[in-house]
This record gives sequence, structure tokens and C-alpha cells, in this order.
Amino acid sequence: MENDKIDALAKIARITGFREIPKATQVKLAIVDDGWLSVVKNADFALNDQIIYCRVGSILPDHPEYAFLKGSHLKTKKFLGIISQGLILPVKHIHLFNPNFDLTSITDGMNVTELMHIEKHVPKEEVEISSGSKWIENLPKTDEPRLQGMKKSLREFSGNFIITKKADGSSFTVGFYEGRLRLLSRNFELFERSGHIHYYDIANKYKFSDVVTEEGFFFQGELIGPKVNGNRQKLTEFKWLVFNVYDIKNGRYLIWDDMVEKCNKCGFETVEIVHRGELFGEADYRNIAYLVELANSQTYSTGFPCEGIVMKSDYYGNDFHGKIISPEYEVKYGL
Repeated sequence: MENDKIDALAKIARITGFREIPKATQVKLAIVDDGWLSVVKNADFALNDQIIYCRVGSILPDHPEYAFLKGSHLKTKKFLGIISQGLILPVKHIHLFNPNFDLTSITDGMNVTELMHIEKHVPKEEVEISSGSKWIENLPKTDEPRLQGMKKSLREFSGNFIITKKADGSSFTVGFYEGRLRLLSRNFELFERSGHIHYYDIANKYKFSDVVTEEGFFFQGELIGPKVNGNRQKLTEFKWLVFNVYDIKNGRYLIWDDMVEKCNKCGFETVEIVHRGELFGEADYRNIAYLVELANSQTYSTGFPCEGIVMKSDYYGNDFHGKIISPEYEVKYGL
């Protein structure tokens, strides 16, 4: 199986089961082996079929087979009260774009995003701020892979872990590196104030130039507030919540308590904790269905529904990390 920490938009998977949908006569809910649930027509697929699973956020190519999508990215939907995520396709669809590809060479877990000419949906705001210098070498970006695609890693992971609430905003990283302060959006280093006003407002509010002075440490957080990603919490001022601190010299994320210590010294807030534990006996936390329900049950301190949860290791020597986006949240906001 390919590395399941790579968050593939489209991958080869298996249908491991079906669930009937009350009052539905033509469709049923298919269970994909890595935990996704998606509605399919009764006659289209059978148990253990090898399929292409395209996850939420995928933009399929312009082709008559996908005309029903009307150019929109895949979203989480409700069908007769049942959550359906992503799209299940037969493996023969690879031949729509690569007619000479040997279908006998595909393997379970194989990333077929490029073969299917699938692209990732990028929210408008992230496109607008994607102008700056290239990313800093050896600094990980902040996108977390979806835990639904990490069943193998989740099954094999053990030890201390932590689950936090996923803040709903825009990623913003700050660090002191090579003798100067560095500001980064999700994909670029920022130099010019024009077009990035929220970031510079936060930099001034939290006095980054005064407090972020330790060489080689990057604080990765979420910028939330007015005009940021829809401001679904209806906040009246900007906030920045740290979820990671990365030590670029040693090539590792700090564990939670060490991260909090550095944040406290700088006067930074962190994202909220949902659970801390030790993944030996806590079997529920290896169960994707349980984690999805946990994500669905979360709210922010403001009372608004939470975007989801992030689960990660909490000891040095293991970089396990992934997220669950709440399906109920995605349906509520049409994501």
C-alpha cells in the first residue's frame, strides 16, 4: 500500500460493505475500506469491488461523464438524512484520460489523482493570498491529511496522543529564521503588505517582531475573524490560535507541553484540547466512525459548530497527525 499520510484526492480502494438507506429504492450507502461513506446506485458496484474513490474537495475534469457536477468540486451531501461524501467511480474511468494505461497494474491504495486529471478545490480567499515568495525549504506546510485515508497508520500508531479542535480560518505561520522574522500564508512567504492586510494586522497585534526571536522555531496557527474564510463564528476581531510549533534545526514538531511553554512566553493562544490519552487501550480512538462522531459533536467556545478535529502523536520520535472534518459542518455550510 502506498504512503497513506499523503492526502490523495483520488485513490484506488475497495468497497467493504453496504448500508440500506431508508425509503431509498435505487441507491444505497457504500462503505469504502478507509472509512468513507458514499451513496451509489444499487446496480453499479458489488462487495469487494476495486474502485476509484474521489474525496471531498476534488475537482473532476471537464468530461461528459461528470457533467452532472456542473464544474463544482465534490462536497459532503445529505441524502434522505444520510451523509454521503465524495464520489465512487469504476477503475475503467482511468481509460477516459489514459486509454493505454494497464489497469492490471493498479494496486489498492494507489494515488490516481494525476491519472484522473483531478485538481484540488482552493477557496477563493486562499487564491487571493497566494502571491509571494516560495515556501521555506524543510518547513512542513500546514495541511493535515484526512484520517479517513490513514486507516493503516491509525491502526499501527500507539503511544501518547492529543486531539484538538480544528480552527476555521486561514493558516498563518511565523518564525525567526536565518536572522530575520518570516511570515508565511498557507503556501507562500509574505513580503508585501498589499493583499495580505489580515496577516500584518495580526503581526502587529501579537508583536511578532518583539517576541518571535528564537532562531529556527516556527509557530503555525490559524487566523480567524472578520472577512476570514466566511467568519462563521461571527467574530468581531482577529485572533490567531497556534496549533503547531516546528523546530526546523532538529526537524521535528514540539510535543504539546513544550509548544504551550513557548506560546506562553510569547503571549500566544493555542487551539482547544478535546482529548489527551495513550493509544494502547483506548480502542475507540482507532475507529474512524467514532472519530467522525467526535468531530460532529464539537463546538467552539462561541457556541458555533466546530470545523473538525486534529489528532496527532504527543511524544518525540513519531510524527503521526491527521484530521477529521465534521460532515455535519460541511453540510451546514455547503462545503
